[in-house]
Amino acid sequence: NRYCTIAGDTFDRALAQQLYQKYLDDYSMEGAAFVSRITDNKQQLMGSLMHYAEELKQDISERVAEWRSREKIVPPDTDFDWGGEMPNGYDCTNTMTLAEFEACLRPLLGDAYTFDDYPRANAAQDAGIIAPILDVLAKAADKDIQSVLDLKKINNRWSDVAEQLGVDRRALQKFRGPGPHSMGWHHGPGPMMDDSAMDD
Repeated sequence: NRYCTIAGDTFDRALAQQLYQKYLDDYSMEGAAFVSRITDNKQQLMGSLMHYAEELKQDISERVAEWRSREKIVPPDTDFDWGGEMPNGYDCTNTMTLAEFEACLRPLLGDAYTFDDYPRANAAQDAGIIAPILDVLAKAADKDIQSVLDLKKINNRWSDVAEQLGVDRRALQKFRGPGPHSMGWHHGPGPMMDDSAMDD
């Protein structure tokens, strides 16, 4: 989306890396020669694993949504199958629990971030996680993140920060997007940044 560097492929890559580790673990008992054939061709294998990761993500999303539509809670240890043929000839079939899936993607969601974490915003940006308004203001004013944060520390409202930066609210329009797309079992348009958000 337009607010950060996270997109569907970001989740797929994180998930594919987890699938790769499971695949590697499955064949590690076969001996060093098998492991070497996998590790030496990781880049080639990741294409297939990205495909399986996307399928797994969609499967989990649909099944969890179905369970919740019936007001049922999905047990964390619920297994979801994934895998199939691999280009190296070593087929891959395995499972992933809902708990494993959530643990794999949680670092990308930034759901534990609070205002007190803003001093770490530059590091968060490197990971693809950034507060929407903070990012928008920095881009609109052509300032670095820390400069915007410094202004926020002495202002109560984002609108005050925007005024000090000389950012016209109308100029922010080009930075607005549809908001993060729904992902997994969160169905909705995602947060939008309207004018009222600037007053928080």
